[in-house]
Amino acid sequence: MKRRLPDAPARATALTAIDRSLLVEAGAGSGKTALMAGRVAVLFANGIEPMHVAAVTFTEFAASELLQRIARYVDALASGEVPDQIALAFPQGLSAAQQANMQRARKAIDQLTCTTIHGFAQKLIKPYPAEANIDPGAEIIDPGEADIAFDEHYQTWLRAHLVGKDHDGVVAELVVADERRGLKLLGELAQFLRRNRDAKPEGQCWSRALVERFIAAANAFANGLDGLHFREQQTDAKCEAFIELVEALDELSPTASPSNRALVDALTLPRHETLFTQNRKRRALQTSGKWHQAAAAAGRSKSDGQQAHDRAKVHYESAHDALEALFSAIGAELLARLAAAMNELMRDWRDYKRSAALLDFDDLLYTARDLLVSHDQIRRALARRFRHVLVDEFQDTDPLQIEILWLLCGEPCEPSITNRLGRELRPGALFLVGDPKQAIYRFRGADVTAYIFARTAIGESGLLNITANFRSVDPSCRL
Repeated sequence: MKRRLPDAPARATALTAIDRSLLVEAGAGSGKTALMAGRVAVLFANGIEPMHVAAVTFTEFAASELLQRIARYVDALASGEVPDQIALAFPQGLSAAQQANMQRARKAIDQLTCTTIHGFAQKLIKPYPAEANIDPGAEIIDPGEADIAFDEHYQTWLRAHLVGKDHDGVVAELVVADERRGLKLLGELAQFLRRNRDAKPEGQCWSRALVERFIAAANAFANGLDGLHFREQQTDAKCEAFIELVEALDELSPTASPSNRALVDALTLPRHETLFTQNRKRRALQTSGKWHQAAAAAGRSKSDGQQAHDRAKVHYESAHDALEALFSAIGAELLARLAAAMNELMRDWRDYKRSAALLDFDDLLYTARDLLVSHDQIRRALARRFRHVLVDEFQDTDPLQIEILWLLCGEPCEPSITNRLGRELRPGALFLVGDPKQAIYRFRGADVTAYIFARTAIGESGLLNITANFRSVDPSCRL
């Protein structure tokens, strides 16, 4: 018994529209592997040689499964049979020319690139070791082994900073202030910088003016309350808490470049419960009724109490805004100093891999991107080699991977265009299949925002939607 798929014009369009680059948003159960394999089969039927096609997916297992399905389609089509799953792409069957193309493709199927994004990056850089600045005999290190090796370098770096004799070291100050949270932050930052080597802290993080702004706001709050003819106890307590913070932050005031200890001490100050909730969020000033009572006790009108509350609230929010900006700048400054301290760790890690002739997965991606950016002649040669690139599970790609795809599949552009997605895609060069609702690899750097950016760059004319579910079919559809 064979299963007949329901009519799916969108699927047929996606398979046959090979004259433009497309992004297909295919939901769960939409048969994305069959869609990818069918697209490759249509390319072959139209005379595209396997060596000019790259099919990229997220795992080795998925790549193997995709390759097997492509091979089955090619075998069937080369024999004149059209598989049910792609029958809509060949409504009249195969022409003699198309069948001849499929027979040639079957003989050269081993020239098809069907791999993961990291395997594809390796294929891009392998012919150009000198230009890519890599050892020609470099081996790809297993991700688990790479994690162990990096952790050894990290622990060596950490010990040096914790037992070193450097006065006011940012690493030691952070760990001394809060060992558990400090070590957690250091470990997470090290892993982030390892996998995001383009990341750079903001230029100017710290400004003494932020301290002065907070001091001015707290004093304005206090002066505003002093000018009233009556007071409210809870509001007074909040104002006093701000004044206490001014005194606690006194060490930050005199210098344009505070010590690491002063910054860490400021950031780890207890958050007074009158100002903050238990999860360190701003506590609202909800004292309107109490101000009414205070006004009445002083022989004033309810309107006087409301006006006093409204003025106090303006000062309260202003002080909170200034304090929030100050704490944000302190955190950013400490992060920048920590990143600078980790430059040595990242340099040692790169030197270790180079001396051992090893490349990790991140090296493959960054090296491929840099090769395409720095050597336009090579970029053009690779673009001629891989004229059609298909990517499955596109929602799980990251900005770096998207940049590689646009560099490879985009038209040449002026050097002044620094935005890689600003390149216009070559017609039919890029075929993407994904569903942003199924993004599951954010912890590996996948970025749905980058997906949306790429979607916008392709444009509505290059967008197709498949909503039919091919995973479960009504029994009436069975023959």
